[in-house]
Amino acid sequence: MERTERDIRREEMSGLRERSRRDLRQKEGSRSALVEVTGESIRDRFQSRESEFSGSRSFRYFIIDDINKSIENVRQKLLTHESDLQVQRSHMDLSAGKRVLPSNESHISFPVDLHDFSTPEPSQTAFNLSFSAKYNGHSAGVSALLVTSNTIWSGSSDKTIKVWRNSVQSPYSSFGKRRLEEAATLRRHYAQINALATYPREVVLSASHDKSIGVWDSERFEFRRFLKGHAAYVGSLSVHAEDIVSSGGDSILVWDLGIGQMKIRIQPKDYSFCTLAPASQLYPKMLATGDLDGRLTVYDLRSDRIMMTAKPHRKKIIAVRNVENLLITCSTDQFLRMTDIRTGRLLAELELNSQINCIDVATIRQPTFFLGCDDGFHLATMSKSDGSLQEMPLTVRGENNMESIRSILYDEPNRRLLVGCQSPILKVWDIEQSSSFNSRIFTTNL
Repeated sequence: MERTERDIRREEMSGLRERSRRDLRQKEGSRSALVEVTGESIRDRFQSRESEFSGSRSFRYFIIDDINKSIENVRQKLLTHESDLQVQRSHMDLSAGKRVLPSNESHISFPVDLHDFSTPEPSQTAFNLSFSAKYNGHSAGVSALLVTSNTIWSGSSDKTIKVWRNSVQSPYSSFGKRRLEEAATLRRHYAQINALATYPREVVLSASHDKSIGVWDSERFEFRRFLKGHAAYVGSLSVHAEDIVSSGGDSILVWDLGIGQMKIRIQPKDYSFCTLAPASQLYPKMLATGDLDGRLTVYDLRSDRIMMTAKPHRKKIIAVRNVENLLITCSTDQFLRMTDIRTGRLLAELELNSQINCIDVATIRQPTFFLGCDDGFHLATMSKSDGSLQEMPLTVRGENNMESIRSILYDEPNRRLLVGCQSPILKVWDIEQSSSFNSRIFTTNL
């Protein structure tokens, strides 16, 4: 009987588990041997020093200093072994929905341990989304969304950016829902708006198909300047500390906004357009990119060096997001996949029945992914018990959730979901959850 792809994958996983167990036993044995051998070495040195300095008052100080150095040396070696063992354990006892692939790429040691899945997982809670309102300010699809301290920014294929804020004259609708009003319409680009991002010093950035990056005053809603350096469209933006990173059809550029000039141009061999991951709190100077070929690359912005490469997808990567020390990617192959930022190993995957167009990430008791698809939005979560990706039950009230979505954003302070549709409509949904709702956003400039 012909074997299916699932049978082949199950056999691969079984063999990988067995090899991981064997390697784990060998490393645990080497750790015990290290402690025993080092202990004998300390005792031998103690005895040799005792005969050398016998009768001297300074004898004990030499011995104490020598023993302290030996203990510190052992501690460092044990930490290295423990880090290797954690990597092995994290890929053991995988669930059926997970997949581990060997990586032949070289990588450096990162300062943070792998994600700890040992936390007891709470009972899964269904999300209830209650429709709040929809706004028809644009004349084409809403392609980018951004939330600042007191406003919502939306970019569109109609070449404009609209700023929304809570209504002053009629703050609530007849259903008791908070109402938004249009505060400004910004017109400087002459092509589609592809991305929006916030920057310190009251600045909002916009990336456009017209090859430029717009710089806007986030308080006065006024245009400041253009950043020009791309020879093709600009499709993605990311802010890393004081650096602005943009990617387009030609290259990846790092900007100094203070002087309005480009600092670094990154153009790898066989470059194709990259989508950028927002800055991570754990790795503020690490830039994660996903390209048209399904390749994932992590750069060190301090040295322009490649730290890790992997290929979690076969088709174009739509978006990359950070969850602690993991990278979450979605692709036109309809898969949501999770990759270890240290080793490039594929840890988990979830297949949807629809094209994924956009993603936002938050942590609501556990990492939660809001996915905008051709058939509406979906919710997925990362299990803390085994690290698998699972689609969450979702209850939607008040509005049909079957429209194609181009942009999606979780507004954490107001506990609402902002959805930009293929049609020129911005929809707002209030998120309800029966259990305690304690969340914090992981991404900083979606």
